[in-house]
Amino acid sequence: MFNNSESGFSLVESIISFSLIIMLVSSLLPLLQHLSQDLKNMKLKMDAYRILYEQVEMMALNSIYQGTVIENQSEYGVQVDKDLNGDWFACVKYMDASNQNVRTCFNQNE
Repeated sequence: MFNNSESGFSLVESIISFSLIIMLVSSLLPLLQHLSQDLKNMKLKMDAYRILYEQVEMMALNSIYQGTVIENQSEYGVQVDKDLNGDWFACVKYMDASNQNVRTCFNQNE
């Protein structure tokens, strides 16, 4: 009466396998999005360090510098100054990929 010699998937098997693929993709999508945001943040951080290094290198040692550098559609605020003890410090401030302010500073002892 029934001949099971046909090859291929039945409708139920196809729906189950498609559902498993959808569940797998939907569980990996937030991870990939998080990794993408972390990659953007690392790129912004590396650009900030490079800009800070370049600005400190360009300024004269006796002067105080405060300015803004715009690069790759991001704004970096750079400040080089002396603290109350007379030690030099250099700071860079920027917005990360999640629009939070990030400020990184170095002093002459580091």
